[in-house]
Amino acid sequence: MSSATSAEPPRLLAFDLDGTVVEDGGMRVPARTRGALARLRAQGVAVAVITGRDDVPPDVMDALAPDAVALHTGSLILRGEEVVHQVSLTAGEIAAVQARRPPGGHLLALTRGCVYADLSPLPDVDAWRTRWALAHRPFMPFDPLPAGGVMGLWCFHDDIGTWRAGVEATCPHLPIVGAQPPYMDNMNVSPAGVHKGMALERVAAALDVPLERAWAFGDSDNDLPMFAVAGRAVQVGTLPLLAGHAHHRVEDVSALGAWLDAHVMPGLAAR
Repeated sequence: MSSATSAEPPRLLAFDLDGTVVEDGGMRVPARTRGALARLRAQGVAVAVITGRDDVPPDVMDALAPDAVALHTGSLILRGEEVVHQVSLTAGEIAAVQARRPPGGHLLALTRGCVYADLSPLPDVDAWRTRWALAHRPFMPFDPLPAGGVMGLWCFHDDIGTWRAGVEATCPHLPIVGAQPPYMDNMNVSPAGVHKGMALERVAAALDVPLERAWAFGDSDNDLPMFAVAGRAVQVGTLPLLAGHAHHRVEDVSALGAWLDAHVMPGLAAR
């Protein structure tokens, strides 16, 4: 891996959330990371959140103060309240994913306003929602779904690979992430053409930042498209899948703030 301090300093930092800025399912940003990001913003660096989640927790929004947010890997991209990009799954696509669900599978339809859930036969819904950082989100019954605005589907099953194979056979045009380490019991299904690489391209364009001056931070398979288009890719964690695609690596979530201070700030201060 090359030295971060020898690279041209970034104008945009794009962060995945789970496993990168917060622990998986986490709701709060470590204090060291919060401080480092404040110092970077004071140097004029823009910040973006590009996440598989359908919303960003309040503490994360406060800590990152992002200039742009991409939800569900880019199905909805916002600059403030301005919609930069929005695309939804069709009713037919949702029905096709639902038809391939194995017995015991759980299915969430994610919208900006709430989550439409089919969690039967889940015995403890409240505990499950807390585990997946969804306790604060309004839930509605899966049937009926809204006519539009479903950013994506979040699918859960112990044998998630079988569900994924069925969806890929029926709807090969729909991007799927998960169903592999570190997410062995769930997957996300997005509208056609949606992935974090597309999201970073649109965010950078909206903020008038060349992609070569954008640095992407992530920890899992859905971050690979973002790594492919960013000027610099920074892996957080140890997932082998990402190792050959990243310029730099941060040990874990708790080490991110110190890494930003040590490897990004010096290049900015030397300008």
